Amino acid sequence: MKSIRPAPPAPRPRRRPRVGARALPLLLALGCNGGEPSPAPEQSPAPAAPLSGPSPAARSMEIRGALEDARSLWEGGDRDAARDRVLLTYQQSFEPMEPLLSQLDPMGTLEIEYAFGALAVQLSKRGEPMSAQVAISALTERIEAAVEAIPPEALPPEAQQADEVLGPPPVAVEARPPKRDFKTYGEGSPH
Repeated sequence: MKSIRPAPPAPRPRRRPRVGARALPLLLALGCNGGEPSPAPEQSPAPAAPLSGPSPAARSMEIRGALEDARSLWEGGDRDAARDRVLLTYQQSFEPMEPLLSQLDPMGTLEIEYAFGALAVQLSKRGEPMSAQVAISALTERIEAAVEAIPPEALPPEAQQADEVLGPPPVAVEARPPKRDFKTYGEGSPH
């Protein structure tokens, strides 16, 4: 019985670099004069679209309340309404701040956008109530951290005054009664 061996791979023909690829090193060498490199022109960030409406701090409080409403809808079994509430909150409350936030932290803003989408998908399905609460808390904390990082000079004067009146965002605490009923045996009588 003969052993079957695979054929060795055929040698590949060597490719010649394209004309542009050969010319690039030559052009770079001709362009260098051996001196100091010229400094890059200073780029100023593009101005963000003017923020209108409520201040970023007020918007972050609106977002917190709206996401808690979405959680309540989800826990009540209305998953479509919960998903729609998250998407509407994104459009009405977060999108107006997006140009300013993405100018200050583009990657962080993109992550917040993604978190909104992930939360909408999560609330459109069944799941554990605690997982929804954790996702909502994480998203609101990220938004509040991004809003707190906005320097006051980046805000229009009317938004600065509104933030001074509002103060820091409130801390949400949820307390739920225990689900068990406690039973007592017999009537308690004084001794």
